[in-house]
Formats: sequence, C-alpha cells, structure tokens
Amino acid sequence: DRDLRAELAALAASKGPDALFKLLRAEDPESCERIDVRNVRRVIRAIEVTRATGRPFSAWQRKDGSEHDARIVGLQIERAELYRRIDARVDAMIAAGFVEEVKRLNAQGYGCDAPAMSGIGYRQICEYLRGPCTLDDAVARAKTETHRLARMQATWFRAADPRIRWLDALAPDLLDRAIAVATA
Repeated sequence: DRDLRAELAALAASKGPDALFKLLRAEDPESCERIDVRNVRRVIRAIEVTRATGRPFSAWQRKDGSEHDARIVGLQIERAELYRRIDARVDAMIAAGFVEEVKRLNAQGYGCDAPAMSGIGYRQICEYLRGPCTLDDAVARAKTETHRLARMQATWFRAADPRIRWLDALAPDLLDRAIAVATA
C-alpha cells in the first residue's frame, strides 16, 4: 500500500522513529521485541503487513510445525572453491552486461536509493556509476560482500543441524543422491 507506506515514512520523518515504533507497539507488541526502533523500513513493513492481512506481522514469522513432509538438503563445498566460483560468477555477470542493466534500471526510474538496489552487486555498481570508485573496485567489493554472505550462510545453516542432509556439491552423482534424500 504505497499510500500507507508514504504516510508512515512521513510520520517517521516528521516525528521520528519513536512515533512510528509506538504505532507498531499498539498493533503488534511482539514484533517490537525483534525489530530495532531505528530500522524504519522494517517497522513500516511490519505495520503494512499487519494492516494488509489483519494478522500481526509477528504471527507470520512464527516457526510453527509444517503440515508438509519436507526434507532439507544442504550443499557443501570447500570454501576456496566456493570463493573461486563466486568470483567467476561476478566476472560473468559483468561480462554479460550487469553495468548496463543497472544503468537501464536507473533510466527507468529505479534509482540507486531504491531498496531493491541495495542488494549485493547493485549497490557496488551504483557506487561505480556515481563516481566514487572504479569498476575494478566495485567488482572487488561485490566479490568480497558475496564471500561475506557465504560465510554468514555457513553459520545460519550449521553442519550439525540434524534436519539438514548435507551433500557434496561436486559429487558426480549429486542429483541422484538429492532425489534419494527427497524420496526417503
């Protein structure tokens, strides 16, 4: 709801993030325990979801038991090989016209300040297009940020998690093994 989003952003700008947070506390106190008052974008999103669905944002985030019989498969790869592949993928994106894609998006009205443009790669190319860094610097930072994300994912999805069946990403029979896990 763009109108609601604009109204809430205006409230935060005029009266500060605390006024917005007070609104969230009245509608969904449980979300206030997990959302930082200074994260205005997230507070606005929580209010939007609550009002649009009639269900508190916090209720959407609960990890209730699933009605589905799901299997979780994780792929393992040596970190050096993962970084090599990340670097090659970033280089391939640049070669395939990623810079031109970002320029086109900017020309279509999706400025570098848009939330979607804050993702890894887009943010660094925007810096390059604005001029404070070279393309080589932007590419190096995109690679470094993606490496950092990969390290964070390794901590989120622990190897010791008993729900996850870990498979070697480079195994020649990977697909057969994944199918076997999924159908077991």
